[in-house]
Amino acid sequence: MNRRSLILSVTGDPGYGAERLLASFIAALPRELAQQCILARPPGSSLSRWAPPGAVEVVDFSARDDTFTRNLVAAMALARALRRHNVGLVHAWGARAFEAALLLGRRLHVPVSGTLHDHPEASIHGRARRALIRYAASRLQPIVGVSDAVAAACSEAGLGGDIIVIKNGASFAPLRPHAPDREPVRVAFLGLYAAWKGFDIVHDWIRQCGAEIEWHLYGNPALESEAACAALRAEGRKNVIFHGWVDGDDILTEMDILVHASTSFEPFGMVLVEAARAAIPVVASDLGGPREIVVDGETGFLFSPAAPAGGLEHLRKLVSSPELRRQMGNAARRRFETDFAIGRMVDAYVRLWRARASADLG
Repeated sequence: MNRRSLILSVTGDPGYGAERLLASFIAALPRELAQQCILARPPGSSLSRWAPPGAVEVVDFSARDDTFTRNLVAAMALARALRRHNVGLVHAWGARAFEAALLLGRRLHVPVSGTLHDHPEASIHGRARRALIRYAASRLQPIVGVSDAVAAACSEAGLGGDIIVIKNGASFAPLRPHAPDREPVRVAFLGLYAAWKGFDIVHDWIRQCGAEIEWHLYGNPALESEAACAALRAEGRKNVIFHGWVDGDDILTEMDILVHASTSFEPFGMVLVEAARAAIPVVASDLGGPREIVVDGETGFLFSPAAPAGGLEHLRKLVSSPELRRQMGNAARRRFETDFAIGRMVDAYVRLWRARASADLG
């Protein structure tokens, strides 16, 4: 890879799963490949903290906030600063970076690709942003979907251009010993921050279960969930523990089961990969990407959020059987090692960027 790949993130602070994934990706790059990459990110972004210092060359994307106009102004300034950096490709890390990456590509006369981490019609994007995604999608070569579900959603939405799938991966970590026979059983839910992550389902399950489960709830509650969380706190339930926002990737090593209860399309479900890495079984909603991660009945259980009673039945089965938790957790760890270790993801992106940069030189 003689010419360099520019990875563009326009997300500031707070960052989310996509930015943490990018930080892990950068940390996993072999030294000789890292030297051929440049990371552009807002100077006050979460990536400023999360990406390992010195792993790749870092340049500032100087937009003060993530808006269309300021992103384009920042892209113009960055293009001028990069003219002597031998950039052969621009890659947008997320839909909100698409239009800025296209402008950078045009100014630098190089191809542009991009990763789509969400459904192209996701409600987190306003109408204007969805129109921009549609415009940019036909001009990115290719769009990388993080799951088969995202790729299918792009096709169903009529997005033009090439679409390929590179599934996310997680950094390898040594397996810590668990205590699967302990009581109460520790169940983690990491989705308090967004209502669509399914806290309503989890809240009902908490009400229907007893002291045999110790619930560990992570994230700052979404506005829609604040009243329910306040009620649980007021009841003084000793088996319901609110952790707030925890900035770390080893939360699950102390848990026994993960509940993932998304009530709308889940593009991937990185926390499910992290659970597999920690060798713990999951009870997961079957909408979108989780079906590509969880082997139902082998590494965990899938359920329909339209019928949450089925998910609660699966959870009770796991809670009542330490041997089943051990068996499913071990199977999940094996699946992580073969299918979701970050090296596979790194290799796929490097092959893509090499091919696109070389084609531009052609």
